[in-house]
Amino acid sequence: MNLRTITSEIGAIQDYNPDVPEYREEIRGIVNEIIISLYAERKWKWAQKEIKLEVFGDVSLPVDATNASQVTLFNDFNGPVGSGAGSYYAYILCPTDDIPYWLSAGCVLSLLSGTDALTNDPLPAVPGDYWITHISDDVIPNKSRVWFQRMDKDFQRGHSIYERTPKIGDSNADITCTFKHRYITLPNDCVNVLALGIRESVGTSAQADLRPFDNEDKYLDEQWAQNMDIVGRPYNFIAESDYYVKPPLLEPTAIVTAGPAPVGLRAPFPGKYEVCYTFVQTQNVTIAGPGNNHSLVTWESGPSAISDSVIPDVAANDGVTIGGLQTTDIYDGLRKRVYVRTPVSNRFFSTNDYPSSHTATGVAFPMYPEMLTNASPLPEHGGTYQRLRLYPRQDADYILTLRYLSRPQRLIDDNDSHEIPSGTKYIVYRACEEIFTKHNNLLQAKVYQIKADKELLNLENRWLTEAAAVYIKSGFSLSTPNSRTQRKLSWTP
Repeated sequence: MNLRTITSEIGAIQDYNPDVPEYREEIRGIVNEIIISLYAERKWKWAQKEIKLEVFGDVSLPVDATNASQVTLFNDFNGPVGSGAGSYYAYILCPTDDIPYWLSAGCVLSLLSGTDALTNDPLPAVPGDYWITHISDDVIPNKSRVWFQRMDKDFQRGHSIYERTPKIGDSNADITCTFKHRYITLPNDCVNVLALGIRESVGTSAQADLRPFDNEDKYLDEQWAQNMDIVGRPYNFIAESDYYVKPPLLEPTAIVTAGPAPVGLRAPFPGKYEVCYTFVQTQNVTIAGPGNNHSLVTWESGPSAISDSVIPDVAANDGVTIGGLQTTDIYDGLRKRVYVRTPVSNRFFSTNDYPSSHTATGVAFPMYPEMLTNASPLPEHGGTYQRLRLYPRQDADYILTLRYLSRPQRLIDDNDSHEIPSGTKYIVYRACEEIFTKHNNLLQAKVYQIKADKELLNLENRWLTEAAAVYIKSGFSLSTPNSRTQRKLSWTP
């Protein structure tokens, strides 16, 4: 049942259903909060998703003797802030063919050895682990740059460029290093991991495991001081701290471009258009490889502020572009993805799946009627991603099967429908309880609370796949050889 029908049923019970945008927005918010809370409370069958996650074994550079003198470190940590005369950065320059196709933001670079370019002495702060931000092509053909930063105590990036820049120095072309896929990012709609394991007998994973991985407590991992660099066939997973991508601070501007705009950039519907944008931590999209460059979960921030609306002339084939985008340093690896809200939907959609560069301040983006069904909607997770780590860290490439409790997408448009089977009555009754309570009509609130609880019980009996507790049946006896008979407090020997 769609949002319009739910709103109408609530209005019929309340005997108040005006066509006022503010009122309908309030009802929509109550309905969405009820649905999201219901998803997160129990392990409902409809809320569970199962996907495949790829994890990758370590790759060491140099790959062979031919490339033994082709990995060089470039590091500038003395650039003056704000002067424009210098910058902070650290990257290794290596052959493009030696970079694994899966390498992306969030992977770890372990520098193992190398010598200083000026003194030929061993580099300071080596060996050490660093945070990869992105990969880019170099001006030298067949060479690429792997940009990296220092990590804080939670294995996330430091706050300022100065804090993030490691103080190592430039090197000779003799760096040895290892790329590690240490942290696994979970999908942005993941609420809780239900099961994780190897279910596929493909690639280097010759045989699937007989049971899922165990969820090891972070406390035990720290108390036992488990070595994070032990590799092997994984059997545990450990929850790591969440990673947060900060959203843009500058509000964009929606700009009407006079028509006729090029085909594909024309406004498809008459009415108001609004735009916003997000930061995307770039994947390894410039490096060709045998696998899927997007096999890892991409980090994307929450949205910027929404621009003021504009009204293009559809008859004149006007277009809409976005301006006022916030620029970022290339060292951050942050690109921009643009979202637009058309007059026929309250949801923002993106048609530029490949994000714009860090220096872009304005973007012309495609628009077409099919974007309402085919384009990517604006994420609703706010830029926070759950991560986990396998123990031991994978010794080869594996395909994991992840089953998790998902978070639903909000109902925004009137035709949006929820995925809860036979759950419309529960949503309506619980929303009426909330509204009556808000208006201090406690008697009616109690009536609909009872109705909602009854519908919730029906949902639990039908759609819960796991019991709330596990009971083990065993023998019972009044006494055992080591037991003592009960005595009163007044008993004396």
